[in-house]
Amino acid sequence: MMVFVVVAGACGSSVADSERGFTAAEVDALLMSETATLDDEPARLADHIDGAAVVWLYTPWCRSCERDAAMIAEVASSAQIPVVIVGGRAGAAAMRIFVEEHGLDAATAVVRDGDGSLFGQVRVQSPPAWLFIAADGSATVVPDRLDRADIVDRLAEL
Repeated sequence: MMVFVVVAGACGSSVADSERGFTAAEVDALLMSETATLDDEPARLADHIDGAAVVWLYTPWCRSCERDAAMIAEVASSAQIPVVIVGGRAGAAAMRIFVEEHGLDAATAVVRDGDGSLFGQVRVQSPPAWLFIAADGSATVVPDRLDRADIVDRLAEL
């Protein structure tokens, strides 16, 4: 079984401050959403996800995201599964600086949601937030920050 981790982010509580489930059909639509690489090449989440996955939603101006970035980089570099990071609501240059400064280039892929449309689809009002995609295609959005133990536990459940 292949498992991917996708990471994306912002600042503060989000998704109406509670977890929310997504159906497989909603997740399929999300995976086909158009994003871009940090080099402004077209990309879709489906280009990097083929099964279970975790997405971390972040923004480069989010202080909580900045505090968590080192932990995310460690998880990405030591994970037995691919990790994809999705940055939103900023330009490619700001996201590239954030990724480089925090060592997030260890992730399987980094994509950007410059206009925040992907954030809107998962109903993230402010980052950080997590999208845990199960092997059956369903998913759960978890708003706000998670500690390492929570992330590891949730990965094990996928």
